[in-house]
Amino acid sequence: MALLRIDDWMQNEKQSSGGRVGGAGTQRIHGDLDVVSAVNDLLDMAGQLGAGRLSAAPRFDGASADQLERATRSATIDVFTGSKDHLLRKLVIHIQFGASPPPPLQSLAGTVGGARLSFEFEV
Repeated sequence: MALLRIDDWMQNEKQSSGGRVGGAGTQRIHGDLDVVSAVNDLLDMAGQLGAGRLSAAPRFDGASADQLERATRSATIDVFTGSKDHLLRKLVIHIQFGASPPPPLQSLAGTVGGARLSFEFEV
């Protein structure tokens, strides 16, 4: 089973009403994304789910983590949970890289300028 722990990905969080998602009223938690933790966890999850090409990607730590942070222009996360049951209803991640993503991600995405990574999950 693939697990996705998002509790340590967010910084500077702010809460607001999230409107209706999947028929339920929600709370929206918006914040800055810890891009190193999020990318490592998402690559791990993709590998657990059988995405062979992604499972070969190295984890970002040490110098490569610093390189990923420097290459990131902006990174945000939005978490929508049920107002009453607090169950995850929607997760939205946006990462904007500068001129190009760091080399480990270039091997997955090719050489592109100003790459953007978006991830959205909705129940």
